[in-house]
Amino acid sequence: MISSNFIYENINAFVLAGGKSVRMGRDKAFLRINGRLFIDLIIEELSILFKNIYVVGKQYQHPSLKDSTLDIVKNTGPIGGILTALTMTDSEINFFTGLDYPFIDWKVIKAFLEISKDDNFTYQAYVPKLDDGIHPLFAIYKRDILDSVKECISKREYRVRCIYQSVKTNYINILIKTPQYSDNLNDRDVKRCFYNLNSLEDYKRIFESKKTLNF
Repeated sequence: MISSNFIYENINAFVLAGGKSVRMGRDKAFLRINGRLFIDLIIEELSILFKNIYVVGKQYQHPSLKDSTLDIVKNTGPIGGILTALTMTDSEINFFTGLDYPFIDWKVIKAFLEISKDDNFTYQAYVPKLDDGIHPLFAIYKRDILDSVKECISKREYRVRCIYQSVKTNYINILIKTPQYSDNLNDRDVKRCFYNLNSLEDYKRIFESKKTLNF
């Protein structure tokens, strides 16, 4: 780890933790890897980079958290968490992640933020793109998309991708871009960071052969 003076003091970080984890059958926040809770692992990676970290969707305590809060609108999934976060944030630029990424890596987050920063954050949303598609729950969302989020929810369109229909979005090919911003990351590191955990089968794979996960 690096010694942290909070590299991104003016960017807030939000952990979206209000989902029902229907496919998983249990709350992802309290699953464990090597005895550590997912939610704690994620918060601790974020704490290397961010001064202000919030959990949205459940009440939770951790020494590195600024605060936690329940969703403003219930039963809307991650988009409801984004609504809550953008309503409360005091930062124009905000980093979001879900509980889907137990192997989240601060070095990948930093590279992603630097890519976006070099673009002067001119887009309203920055979303990583890999071979398996885009990752809306590992993204940068600016505060000024709040009205678009509200519109999607009012139309009962709860997929986060609904937002992209009305905001300026940059889909970043993270595998191609990352090597330009970090000498310490390879494709395997990036893919590991984006290992997406949705089901009990995904969770079981973590404890199987590392070759199964390609890392």
